[in-house]
Amino acid sequence: MVEIGDNVRFTFETQEGIVSKITDDSSVVVKMKNGTEANIDIAQILALGTLNNQVPNFFARLKELADAAHLLAEGVHGESFVEVKADDEVGMVEKAFHEIAKNLEIQKRRQYAQYAATKVLSESHTLKDAIPNILRAISEGLGWQWAAMWTIDTEADLLVCGGVWQANISRFAEFTQLSEGITFVKGTGLPGRVWGSGEPSWISDVQTDLNFPRRFVARKVGLHGAFCFPIRSAHRVLGVMEFLTIHKEDPDKSLLNMMNAIGSQIGQFIERKLAEELTAQKVEELSILHLNLERDFASKMQDSLRLNAQYGATKVLAEADSFAKATPKLLKSICEGLGWECALMWEVNEETEVLDWVDCWNVPEGDFTDFKDMSFNMTFLRGRGLPGRVWDNNEPLWILDVVKDTNFPRAKMAEKSNLHGAFAFPIQLKNKVLGVMEFFSTKTQAPDDALLAMMGSIGSQIGQFIERKNAEEQAKIYLANVEKQYEEINAQNEEINMQNEELTTTLELVEQERRKSDKLLLNILPEETAYELKETGHATPKHYELITVLFTDFKGFTHIAEKISPQEVIENLNTCFLAFDEICEKYNLEKIKTIGDSYMCAGGLPVANTTNPIDTIQAGLEMQTWMANWKMEKEAKGEPAWELRLGIHSGEAIAGVVGKNKFAYDIWGDTVNLASRMESSGEVGKVNISGTTYELVKHQFECTHRGEVKAKNKGKVEMYFVEKMR
Repeated sequence: MVEIGDNVRFTFETQEGIVSKITDDSSVVVKMKNGTEANIDIAQILALGTLNNQVPNFFARLKELADAAHLLAEGVHGESFVEVKADDEVGMVEKAFHEIAKNLEIQKRRQYAQYAATKVLSESHTLKDAIPNILRAISEGLGWQWAAMWTIDTEADLLVCGGVWQANISRFAEFTQLSEGITFVKGTGLPGRVWGSGEPSWISDVQTDLNFPRRFVARKVGLHGAFCFPIRSAHRVLGVMEFLTIHKEDPDKSLLNMMNAIGSQIGQFIERKLAEELTAQKVEELSILHLNLERDFASKMQDSLRLNAQYGATKVLAEADSFAKATPKLLKSICEGLGWECALMWEVNEETEVLDWVDCWNVPEGDFTDFKDMSFNMTFLRGRGLPGRVWDNNEPLWILDVVKDTNFPRAKMAEKSNLHGAFAFPIQLKNKVLGVMEFFSTKTQAPDDALLAMMGSIGSQIGQFIERKNAEEQAKIYLANVEKQYEEINAQNEEINMQNEELTTTLELVEQERRKSDKLLLNILPEETAYELKETGHATPKHYELITVLFTDFKGFTHIAEKISPQEVIENLNTCFLAFDEICEKYNLEKIKTIGDSYMCAGGLPVANTTNPIDTIQAGLEMQTWMANWKMEKEAKGEPAWELRLGIHSGEAIAGVVGKNKFAYDIWGDTVNLASRMESSGEVGKVNISGTTYELVKHQFECTHRGEVKAKNKGKVEMYFVEKMR
């Protein structure tokens, strides 16, 4: 027995029952001034940690007292006492044990708060029921007086008040009213800071915090300490919870860590409830699912390619444990079955009323990284973009070319990734859209109503799959029978796959011939005209308000041609005209035709534009430069070379296809005739343009005025030589 002063007495006990030393399993019996006693385990005291920092010599002194008691016990039987008269030591020990009791009470209240919050989550059916109960449970458990839930308005990118709890203190009403009407952006106020950082935060006194917009009202109603923690899911912050007290409170890292863990629990609860609310399946509806799958397989067996895609999707659903695991396999299976290159999955977020990105797949060939990265960071409202339109209409949708679609926000990135054709279909359950799948091709694809109908069916199958998975625990016996029937369907598909292989070979041959035909047609006609001719059987002539026509002719062609062989003539012409073709392609000009040694091209068609006068003159200057270099090379070899006259005129014209058996794309109008006169009235090595063209480009090019020059059958015409670009 060791007595310290007149007021505090300790009894040190060991397993052997002998007063000797303090061991790991010793306890301290404390008798305080008020007469109460407490038996406290030494290991428990050490575990509190804070006591060692506040009273560093406490345990050393206890050890000294225990050793003294041991010495007395060895020499004297019965109770032995060591008197310690220092009042400050008595006060130190008494204060230490008061601190121990206080810390134990705090720990107990925290454990209660955590338990109460967990209990609320386990017993609540909806998020609406859970939030006020969680706020109350944590506040009452910690002894704090005011709390609020802040949720994210995704569309406005703001935090808004989603619920408040306050102790029964009337003066808090003004602070509550202000909080319910205020919003926060990231970084502003305590909720905004936690939202922006994703980490819990503590304020010892909100009345002195300049980044606490409600501090004036907090001062008025007597609120001081505050902490806030994020409600988070696996990927993002869903909201924050904020708590305030009438006391100033120093930051407590262990409390923040505990609240952060509770925040993750609440986030998991929110995600789980959202998933549960998506479907409410009944066991008897599984029979309908199986019948629909059989009906779908039977109805699609006539079209092997489409059936292959549908079979692949159904097989993925049959083998997947969850929709999350099935999604990338579904995207891949459908893409490969149809021969498309890229696919994305979007999921309806019912809380924020937007479509969120879920997953994607693409073929290894091609670079779709930028397009996928842009999609990953986007969400879609109803009616916005391809996914938003499908969500809004609850119907599959086809786009011939997304690059040209005005309601496709990713058009520029799609063009960069060489993506054009697209379709999307809803994943639906009983007319409710759960998500959207969209698919992309590097080619422009004509709408296929039969394919869209099939994709709509697959969307229903996927929706039923999601519903079925949510009810598997209630229908295990029935699902065993469904699996057996799936095996029979798989056996039937082996024969279908054999037929698919034969059809695939045939389709590959047909595709090779089609590509050859398309390539030949595009060598003759512009792409737009060729497409119209293929689709309708004829090409409609088109009037253009402004085109620019370029004519060239070789000076001395006949004279030089007489001195060289016909083969050399053709080789030289081919060399020059191939160079002109490349220049035309560079400046977006359309080659019209060659007549002997003359070359004719035009800008501003078949797709109209306003830059064609500038484009055509740049092409003309480059042609003259190329000819000058070619002439130098020929003369260096001692070979004769032609010189080039070149004329340009701008104006209106009509363009179209002539002929029935051998198509020819041509242009007509006085613009063509006057452009020809510009060439014949020009000089070798020069780009001769009309006054009309000059007025369109005079701010872009330096020109030399030739005055009025007589042109055959046109009288005098204003002409200019183009010197260079400004």
